[in-house]
Amino acid sequence: MTHTTVAITGASAGIGRAAARAFAARGHRVGLIARDTERLQAACREVEAAGGRGLAAPADVSDAEALDRAAELIERELGPIDVWVNAAMATVFAPFHAVAPHEYRRATEVTYLGFVHGTQSALKRMRPRGRGSATPYRRAGRQAGQTLTLWRPGSANPAAGAYPIATAGTGRAAHPRSRPDEPATRNAPATDRICRAKARSSGSRPKSGNCR
Repeated sequence: MTHTTVAITGASAGIGRAAARAFAARGHRVGLIARDTERLQAACREVEAAGGRGLAAPADVSDAEALDRAAELIERELGPIDVWVNAAMATVFAPFHAVAPHEYRRATEVTYLGFVHGTQSALKRMRPRGRGSATPYRRAGRQAGQTLTLWRPGSANPAAGAYPIATAGTGRAAHPRSRPDEPATRNAPATDRICRAKARSSGSRPKSGNCR
């Protein structure tokens, strides 16, 4: 699929940079967001070499206003953002007691708040249009890369492969599933599973299918 605009945070290295190349190889337009302008430019050249169109949009994801300005730049130069990938991450490899408070703060601001700011910026633009996908790469394991999708039913989703956890216009979220055929209760919140287990042990039934 061509003519799709993708915004990627953490695009100067790691998963973000690899994702930028992968989208570019399919002919997508890619807005690359990160702090390091030199590495951003290098990633931009890789996008162009892979067959896409790249745009460097320098920003610190911990700064919500700066990130929103980067999104504005991407939409102005490349068109409305169809897919938003949150790949920015900061980690500290050291024993717990050896990590300074400011290092914990920075890791939290980038990894957690960066995801929050990015998703908010994406939804701000996608909800009025009723379409789009925001994908967080924030956890290892089976649930990594699940997608918050606002794509209209029947239209092609460039981020296909991850399963939707919300639908445009409803504001309601469903439990994510690891496979399409997997029961929704498999990945239900722990509180729901505990509640159902207690109900079974006592011989009673949860009220109206939701025991919270």
